[in-house]
Amino acid sequence: MTLFGGLLIWAVLAVILINRQEEPPVLEQGPIAWALEVGALSAAIVIYGLVGYVHGWLGYPVHG
Repeated sequence: MTLFGGLLIWAVLAVILINRQEEPPVLEQGPIAWALEVGALSAAIVIYGLVGYVHGWLGYPVHG
């Protein structure tokens, strides 16, 4: 209760403070933003693969 209650309070306060900002945040558009998204997706896939490989190597198969 303490952990998730604290996270709930933090999240609600963060939303309130973000909404009270004077100007909305500027979101970067263009080819650089897409490159960052593709890079993040690629990194997530590589990390997932490495974690799965290490689990299989240790004897705990991920998909099996």
